[in-house]
Amino acid sequence: MRDQKALQRGHLLAMIQTLMDERVNQMFTEAINAYQTDALGISPVSGANDEEVSEYFEKMKQDGFVVLPQVDRDTIDQMRMWILQQPVRLESNLGDRLSLMPVDEARHKMNVGKLEAPASINCPHLLPLATDPLRLGIAARWCDTRPTILLTLIWWSFAGRPGAKDAQLFHLDLDDHRFCKFFIYLTDVTEEDGPHVFVPGSHTPTALLEAAQASDDPQVYQEWLLKKLRKTDEEVKQYFATDPVSLTGPAGTNFIAVTRGVHKGLMPVRNDRLVCQVVYGATPFLQIPNEPQSIATDATSNVPDYLAEPPIDFTTRYMLRK
Repeated sequence: MRDQKALQRGHLLAMIQTLMDERVNQMFTEAINAYQTDALGISPVSGANDEEVSEYFEKMKQDGFVVLPQVDRDTIDQMRMWILQQPVRLESNLGDRLSLMPVDEARHKMNVGKLEAPASINCPHLLPLATDPLRLGIAARWCDTRPTILLTLIWWSFAGRPGAKDAQLFHLDLDDHRFCKFFIYLTDVTEEDGPHVFVPGSHTPTALLEAAQASDDPQVYQEWLLKKLRKTDEEVKQYFATDPVSLTGPAGTNFIAVTRGVHKGLMPVRNDRLVCQVVYGATPFLQIPNEPQSIATDATSNVPDYLAEPPIDFTTRYMLRK
């Protein structure tokens, strides 16, 4: 634990192994859950096995994503109005961190503008939505333990840029050994407004192994899957028989996706897209190399006090402090 770089490398290697082997993946999950309950005394998420949670979870387990009930318009309007007041940080395709600037200025410079992490944590309604019984229950079922929120992220995808970049191209995520992501659109999203695009079923080891067996050269496929960060539409079509699905809908459309499956955020061509994301994981992998991203739950915060109380404080442990 004192050698964070070595720990991160080991964790990444374990995630690659479990990506292709459901039996090993399940063994990891059982060990994590046992440690949480036996050593730490952390209680399970209540209601994780409720009928409504189970219905949505089974759909997500099958396809890799599930669309959830619409968030009401007043909530969306309050979130969007708050975000419009926040500056964004641009990121170059080389990973350089550039200056903070207003959204109106940023949209003429880069494909994507992200809010700073502490600002995204403090977005009104975001964490209460992400920790409500339905969404947290689905995340708990997928992680098979009480999940931790590893990251909150809010970003603009700007329309009219010269070409797609970075996560606007197909890829898969290795954020944790077991993880899923909650997305919510704060703008209307049609096919022309940058929908999330997902290859159904590609999140399962079975689908990945079947694609390898069907390929002309399984070794080339393995290299493509795990070592080529961005993937073309043609390559995805070559390896997967299932057509990608675009998740469109009005502002307030929200879903949970297992983004170890092949996916992308399509580059918008008509209107800017504004989206929030919350990442749930079984282990604190994302936060290991970073400084803690936390805000106080006090009078200046948009985050309710109860999210820093047991047992939910285990879920929000990297985000909140009293």
